[in-house]
Amino acid sequence: MTPVAELGPLDPQITVMDPIEQRVEEFSPLHIESTLELIRDEFKSGDKELANGLLQRLQFPLTLGSFKKSLDLGRDYVERLLNTRMLKDKQEEVKTIATVLTSGYSDHSWCITIEEVRRLGLNANELEGDELDIVWDIHKLNNEKRSFINQMKKLEVRAQLENLPAELLKHLPSEI
Repeated sequence: MTPVAELGPLDPQITVMDPIEQRVEEFSPLHIESTLELIRDEFKSGDKELANGLLQRLQFPLTLGSFKKSLDLGRDYVERLLNTRMLKDKQEEVKTIATVLTSGYSDHSWCITIEEVRRLGLNANELEGDELDIVWDIHKLNNEKRSFINQMKKLEVRAQLENLPAELLKHLPSEI
């Protein structure tokens, strides 16, 4: 890892369209349990009307179940990767690390530094010297490639727009 490298938790990120409000919602299945806990608390000792309102807004129960199941799928995938690579034949360590990476952090934006990676029991070396320079050069080249591809796409779109009737073109944003 480079000195500034960061990994993120491996909890799945789910994007769904809210059909009632016609907006996109993004969340982790980890949030489902905290939402259910909030509803339980409101029913037990809070505002039952609020609890009912929250309950009515939940997705179909089978959908929630499949979202929660995606955590298991992610954990299984991490276990398979670790079992065939870095931690081959260390089954208990693999299970612990996979669980932490998929459900052990409170939010998907959690920053996992090289120190945290090592604390988890993963083998991580900090790149230095020539290795770091090479990785940095590859990163810069990749950014240049991405920029070039984006420019080419813009040129292709502009070429296709030339064939459109003038009355349609006036409705397009000026930045195109």
